[in-house]
Amino acid sequence: MPGGGSPLADAVSWLAIYMMGTCSKGKPYALESGLLARVIKSVRQAIADALASLKDETLSAVMLLEFGEYLFGRRHGAAMLPPMSHQRGAEALIRKRGGLNFKDHNALTLLAAVRNNAVNLALDDGKGTVNWDLWSIQADIERLGQSCTPAMQLDAHATSVVALRAEFDRESALLYTESVQIMRERLVELLSRLSLWEYQAPKDWTPHKANRFQHCYPSQDIAYLFIQYYLLRFETIQLMQELNARVKTPDRSGHQFNHAKDVVNNIVAAEASLLTKGKPSVKECLETCPDRVAGMPQATIQQCLASTRGARLLGKVLTRLENDLRRALTASEIPKATSTDYSVYLNWVRRERQTITDALGA
Repeated sequence: MPGGGSPLADAVSWLAIYMMGTCSKGKPYALESGLLARVIKSVRQAIADALASLKDETLSAVMLLEFGEYLFGRRHGAAMLPPMSHQRGAEALIRKRGGLNFKDHNALTLLAAVRNNAVNLALDDGKGTVNWDLWSIQADIERLGQSCTPAMQLDAHATSVVALRAEFDRESALLYTESVQIMRERLVELLSRLSLWEYQAPKDWTPHKANRFQHCYPSQDIAYLFIQYYLLRFETIQLMQELNARVKTPDRSGHQFNHAKDVVNNIVAAEASLLTKGKPSVKECLETCPDRVAGMPQATIQQCLASTRGARLLGKVLTRLENDLRRALTASEIPKATSTDYSVYLNWVRRERQTITDALGA
């Protein structure tokens, strides 16, 4: 339990007061604003000393502030600070801590939480995050991520994807030959790092590939991690294709488009593993959709109800994949055959999302 006067103690007190205030028709208690000011002040003081911030659990306090602001914003008529305001503070603290982020399990868990928040928010709306502190310390975050878990390595690569996409979307980008070459080199480098991630992944994570659209992973979490990997690969390839289209150097060999379709196939093929619980055997995974062994999988309402977590994870994947496919169809010059394939994928995405909605509601 945090000691009195620490950032975490103040944050917990503020959140508790706020929650009690919501029980009175949304009217905040008089103590609420004063406590919030004290929390912000104590967090600012603690950020000045990165080592002390570990003891004071400053990062936990920052995350509580962000959660509280989110709840506050849902209150009728409330003026909510954007989530980025607290996220920036959390990211600044991550930078100051450096190697201390890996001091113990708690520090590592909080680092992962901040990274996950940053990446998810940025992937939802990269344009609104281009000036975040996270992007100005991209190299540091990349280095920290590379030295930790496979999941955090993917977060580091996702940071690069978001930063490159935001830079690519600026109107002033790629006006000069030199900037085009730099962008191309960065994309090639990112693809190389992503390939290395798959190569270095634990061998017991390797899926059993029954056919093109059915890969059985050892667990739901591993399947979701690999889906994130394939989404990042697709997004990076897509940026390369957009670059080629913008500077009029199309991929005449078609290798990039074939590679992109293979990556999407791998995402589709992981659905069965997402909709299973625990650590299913290969036989259990193969029995998930026995009537459609050779074709694209089709989730059922029963499957979604049996694994609500898996269904919600699948829903997140479908939303991101749909956004990526729509961008691919509108932002780059692709062959007619590839366009047709992407339309098939989009129809599959809509069908699976409808099944999830029917099972779990909106």
